[in-house]
Amino acid sequence: TFSTASDDYIGVSNRLLTFSSSQPTDSVTITINDDTEVEDALERFTASLTIDSGLNLVVTLLPNTATVTIDDNDVVIGFVDPTTTVTESGEATLFVTIMDGTIPSGEQYIVTLTTADDTAN
Repeated sequence: TFSTASDDYIGVSNRLLTFSSSQPTDSVTITINDDTEVEDALERFTASLTIDSGLNLVVTLLPNTATVTIDDNDVVIGFVDPTTTVTESGEATLFVTIMDGTIPSGEQYIVTLTTADDTAN
């Protein structure tokens, strides 16, 4: 899944990087936005390096693209088995678990379970 600037991250355009004999490394920080949307797949975006063709430089950009993968940090809680069959005069035990993600240390998530009539009378 491809991510979208502004929704998933703050895009960068035409950010100049400076290199010299005393500064052989430069960096760019790209802010990743948190959301509450549970994504089915990891999201990705790419960053590319280019050289201003007006400059008379003998430089090779290799590799000239990088891929950033955004790992979803949202928690998914659900029924282990969403369909259960029991006999009359028995009990239905429904197991609910964290299906994906991690609850941060010190936090507690509370969900509500409610039953509703279907064909049972």
